[in-house]
Amino acid sequence: MPDLSQPPRGVTVSRSLISGIAIVYRRINPVAFFLVPFTGLWSGFSLWGIYGRQWTSGKFDPVMSLAGLPFLIGTIFLLGMIVFLLFGSWRVHLDRGTVRFFTGVGPFGRRREIAFGADTRVELPDAYVKVRRIPQQVITVTTGEQTVDFGAKMPHDVRFYFAEVLREAVGNI
Repeated sequence: MPDLSQPPRGVTVSRSLISGIAIVYRRINPVAFFLVPFTGLWSGFSLWGIYGRQWTSGKFDPVMSLAGLPFLIGTIFLLGMIVFLLFGSWRVHLDRGTVRFFTGVGPFGRRREIAFGADTRVELPDAYVKVRRIPQQVITVTTGEQTVDFGAKMPHDVRFYFAEVLREAVGNI
């Protein structure tokens, strides 16, 4: 059992009688330092070569524009990933019998919610996510028939800390 008074690096916990418990994990992922220049070069050259030339020459080529759509979609995907790696967070908020899970950037992201009570189970089973062919664990919160999985992409120590805080909250009900 980890020391809950010492959260892992990047984790903040706030407890309040009014707003409950909030756990937030936010760290800049080092992969972003590779993706930023890669995306700049890859997207810059490909999009300029396809769309920039059309724009500067003033001639629209529909075939070339259609061929450039995968590069445009790839650029949008990479930019979204970079924004999440730089500014994204995982949040859990426990308040008045409800647990709210959020993964995203600012107000944009994926939200899930589940009721929280004495019959709630918090587990760490293996997930569908694998790193080097090793299944990663996921935080699974189950109340009755409803189940929410959360945090498969978080580091192991952070995931374990989140799960222990949730287990402690269940024990205090």
